[in-house]
Amino acid sequence: LIKYNIVNGLIFKRLYIYITSKKSHVLILKYDISYLEKKEIKDLKFSLNKVIKANKEVRHEDNTVTD
Repeated sequence: LIKYNIVNGLIFKRLYIYITSKKSHVLILKYDISYLEKKEIKDLKFSLNKVIKANKEVRHEDNTVTD
């Protein structure tokens, strides 16, 4: 998981999730989240931010060279 974006339209809300593959291709997943309440969206954002933070730490550890 690289990042996410929530788009608020007049009637709908959509969640875009950006994921990298092993070959460094970016895949965009689209989900309709119109049925979620504000608290549920807040909880979803919190969870996604935790995953992004954990992935950044793992990527940082993979990029450091250890002898």
